[in-house]
Amino acid sequence: MNKYLKLKRFLFLAAVLLLFSAVAACTGYSGKHDGFNGNLDIKVSNFKLRAYAGAFYWDGTKADLQITVPDKFNGAEVGGLGGFFGTGVPDPFRIEVQSPFFALRRDHKLDIMSEAEKEAFLKSSSLNRFFTEHSFPDKSRYDAPVIMEELVFKLSIGRYVEKLYIEDHAFYIGEKQPDKSIVFYLPVFNIECSPENKLYYSKDGKLYKRADNSLITEFRYPGALQAAAEEAAAEKAEAEKADKKTEAE
Repeated sequence: MNKYLKLKRFLFLAAVLLLFSAVAACTGYSGKHDGFNGNLDIKVSNFKLRAYAGAFYWDGTKADLQITVPDKFNGAEVGGLGGFFGTGVPDPFRIEVQSPFFALRRDHKLDIMSEAEKEAFLKSSSLNRFFTEHSFPDKSRYDAPVIMEELVFKLSIGRYVEKLYIEDHAFYIGEKQPDKSIVFYLPVFNIECSPENKLYYSKDGKLYKRADNSLITEFRYPGALQAAAEEAAAEKAEAEKADKKTEAE
């Protein structure tokens, strides 16, 4: 009997070790508890022990510039901006323009629409006028007037946010106007942080660490567009200088 009990105990411990090994090999986020807080995608861990805020899917209107990171979602504390899901897929906090089917897919309406209805909806969607540039737009590439603007999102951060994984690559949202001109928006953030957050605080719309009062530079704040324009101009001038030197040689 003792040998049988020892064998059962051994098999049980082995099964537990295998389980923990499997959990350790992935992030603990499989998607079954995920959801949206407004247009903010919230990822919740399998056992509802933690959660993080991923992409904010902007609807293309100036009325949709408020992003609220809740303290809790589906019973889990929201402890991060950005994170990793599945087997370690990067999911930084970022702004994305909704696809035309976003709301319908989120509300599970696509399955009840006919193909004709889907096609008509796709053609009529106002979101079709948006596109993305992943570097500072070169106005000379467009046969239309180009305007640059900052798109200021008001970001409210909850008390439990500790980890930050912010998309570090600047991108620009292009919007085609009725007069054929194009407006490029650089998303920037005006931040409010819960006074109960133990790691961060906000001042004048910017986020700081409580430990040393250092500025969190991962975010782009209002005024970033001017700096990006100056950097792009300097890079262009340097490239032109290098081209002339090559030609001279």
